[in-house]
Amino acid sequence: RFAPNKGHLITLKAFREIIKKVPNARLWLVGGRSSDPEYIKYFMKVKLLANEINKNAGKEVVKIIINAPSVAPYYELADICVAPYKFHYPSGFFPAKVVRYMLAGKAIIATDLPEIREMFRGKQAGILVPQGDARALAEAIDYLAENNEDRLRLGLTAKKIAKNNYLTKHH
Repeated sequence: RFAPNKGHLITLKAFREIIKKVPNARLWLVGGRSSDPEYIKYFMKVKLLANEINKNAGKEVVKIIINAPSVAPYYELADICVAPYKFHYPSGFFPAKVVRYMLAGKAIIATDLPEIREMFRGKQAGILVPQGDARALAEAIDYLAENNEDRLRLGLTAKKIAKNNYLTKHH
């Protein structure tokens, strides 16, 4: 869902820097839309910034997918997944999206929230960045883009942790 607490604008600000260094990088933003006026206003900001990045790149480097029947195929396309959540402490939420990223075996960069830090077992299964810090997010993306071995290791570790801790016997 395109919502202010999901951090799409932070991701786009980080990607604006990444595309300068990695011209073949692509960003897929996949989510649902809400009829809530606050969410519509937020989505329009996301779309405006994505269009600006695409215009400056001279091609479509940011693609927005709305109400996809399944997000799983997009995980397969990704090398890196991000979850730059924006919450006030204590957040008290369960980041199901992060678990899905982990189960897909992807390297993950996420906001340093207690819930995610616990899921990552510190920093074993992903990179944590300060909340709202587009520069730190860009640096982490750049690092993983340039360090294939670490990216793959983080993804494998995340998948193992997720399978051992977040799947029930029925899955």
